[in-house]
Amino acid sequence: MVKPTNKIVQAGVPPFVDIMKVEVAASMYPGRLVMKGTHDDDAVVSAAATSKHLGWLGYEQCTKKFRPETVDTIYVITHQVPVLSGGGFRIVASMLNGTAAQVKGTTLIGAALGEVTVAAAISASWGTSGGTSVLNSTSTPAITMAGSLPPGGRLVAVLMEYCDASGSTQDCIVQSLI
Repeated sequence: MVKPTNKIVQAGVPPFVDIMKVEVAASMYPGRLVMKGTHDDDAVVSAAATSKHLGWLGYEQCTKKFRPETVDTIYVITHQVPVLSGGGFRIVASMLNGTAAQVKGTTLIGAALGEVTVAAAISASWGTSGGTSVLNSTSTPAITMAGSLPPGGRLVAVLMEYCDASGSTQDCIVQSLI
């Protein structure tokens, strides 16, 4: 895949573009996941997988008055910024530092700083009930579930190229699911 030059959308058209106001500038780079700030029109970078992601911070959809010089430049407090959502488009997102090499097709969830990381496989295990093994239908099993489903975090994208962020944050093309 070829990353676009000084753009954030690689392919497709985001179905929805909401204009929101930057409440906190920390990590407000184009391509990051954002969530609601204090007010409904405030945007802040999503803090974790369990954040209520509204969409992706856009770039080329921003009016020139508020658009930073490059896609690698942070937005400023009170700037009016585009938030892209609706899925079905490809965007350059930031893969969380420490995420081992991943292949095309890997499902992703939100992470700290509005970045993305690998979704955990959903798993369930049957344990014991009060120290007693579950042997028949009258036993009360202890069920443990883990993985990338609420509250573990919803899927936000599918990786569309090989990406290795094991040593540093990497820009990767993803297919938006939100």
